[in-house]
Amino acid sequence: MATEDAVAILRNADPIVWIITAKSGDRQGGLVATWVHENSLDDTAPRMLISLASHHFTTELILESGLLILHQVSADHMGLYWPFCLAKGREVNKFVGLQVAEDSCGLPRLELCNGYLSCRVTTKVSTGDRVYFWCDVEAAEKFSDEPPLRQSQLFALAGEERIKILREDRERDAGNLRPLFEAWLAQQED
Repeated sequence: MATEDAVAILRNADPIVWIITAKSGDRQGGLVATWVHENSLDDTAPRMLISLASHHFTTELILESGLLILHQVSADHMGLYWPFCLAKGREVNKFVGLQVAEDSCGLPRLELCNGYLSCRVTTKVSTGDRVYFWCDVEAAEKFSDEPPLRQSQLFALAGEERIKILREDRERDAGNLRPLFEAWLAQQED
């Protein structure tokens, strides 16, 4: 396979950047995700499909609670939310200094965002390296008509040092997660 060509084609996509927050017991976390998709044609029953790396702290919280909040943000908000990209949730409280409210399920909802979707997981599938969550949207509120932040904008805002950290994290994660996917794939072939 022409890996370089595949990567070049895939980089043409410019997904929306979402901040996902979750809570289980007294532990709360959040991260930035771009693999978030609407999964329903029925406007009366909105559903989302989300894919997260299996080793993330936020993934662990979602697996435990079955709940999450998707926050759509604009480029103007990102100055506040870099910890969701760069910090490790098991090591750092990413919510320090932020305006946070609780939704009806007690989840941390970021006050400064274009809008949010509170979701309940209905189905989950693990492929070793990723966990796919199908979710029903239980509550939503729109605050702004600002365009959502896109991945290309995130990198444009990041600056050289943050981009270096993001690339190193991605390479490390890919290396750590590859064996988990290969083990899952081998089980499927048996």
